[in-house]
Amino acid sequence: MKELGETALKLEEYRVRIVQSLSWVIFGVLFASSTMLFNALILLGISGLVVVISLLMAGFIGFIAYTALWKYISPGRGVRKKNAAAIIVALTAPFLISYSILPLVIHTTQLYYSVVWYPSLGSGLLAAGLISRRSRTMLYAGITLIFTSMIFIYLPAGSVTPLVANLLAISMMLAVYLVAFLHEFITAERVIYI
Repeated sequence: MKELGETALKLEEYRVRIVQSLSWVIFGVLFASSTMLFNALILLGISGLVVVISLLMAGFIGFIAYTALWKYISPGRGVRKKNAAAIIVALTAPFLISYSILPLVIHTTQLYYSVVWYPSLGSGLLAAGLISRRSRTMLYAGITLIFTSMIFIYLPAGSVTPLVANLLAISMMLAVYLVAFLHEFITAERVIYI
């Protein structure tokens, strides 16, 4: 009977880890596709309300995906509901600061706006990882994004267009998210097989 209980606990931990690993794929693809949609709309000369609506739709889809994944994690596992609001604030606050407050204080360019989401995402993941205390992967992904943000400081001014810098940021984010997915997936496998 004891072995059956241990197996049930391992399976629950496995399920939680698989859901966490899939969340990196889902949100990575969602974030990358919404950023590329934003770029495409701008290149097509479409701006203003259409761009805002498309980004809000991406956020709404992310919320639906998060809610759908949430039901696969039992109440005692993963992110506790009391921390959920704090994690959402931690993930969104850097974006609000970078796009609303910093432009009032520093001189910004199109290049700034095209890549500032990358260190903002890193800061949000770092803060959310510290709050959740369970997801070291989120913490490490945040640190990696912040550390690799330094690349944008050294981009040659004038020779890199905002679109190229943005595509570089998207590709780097997807690489970090792939590593995060693989880490969570391998950790899930270790729960069962080790």
